[in-house]
Amino acid sequence: MLARADAMQKQRAGLLDELLRRELLDREARDQAAQHAAIADGGGEAFKGTAPVAKANAEWLKTVIAEKGWPTRSRVGRDGAKAAWLLVQHADQDPDFQAQVLPHRSTRR
Repeated sequence: MLARADAMQKQRAGLLDELLRRELLDREARDQAAQHAAIADGGGEAFKGTAPVAKANAEWLKTVIAEKGWPTRSRVGRDGAKAAWLLVQHADQDPDFQAQVLPHRSTRR
């Protein structure tokens, strides 16, 4: 709830990249749906559905970072920044990417 209030306040001030924030949240929701399906299936066939989602999210996030830089809290709100980190955490197929963006984890912007 605080993240949403923070995002609304920044959006009113014109500081938030709302389109990027929404895309991050949408991708987080798709990621979580795939993860929850895999858990509910006991890691069976549904688990195979997590890899394509994670890979697509990682490739998309790489493009965002190349074009706009890391999606910081000040630019996409707390919930958007949290979503970005979740996408990175689930990008296990690309540990180099995870290592590349790790320094951003310690920044609080």
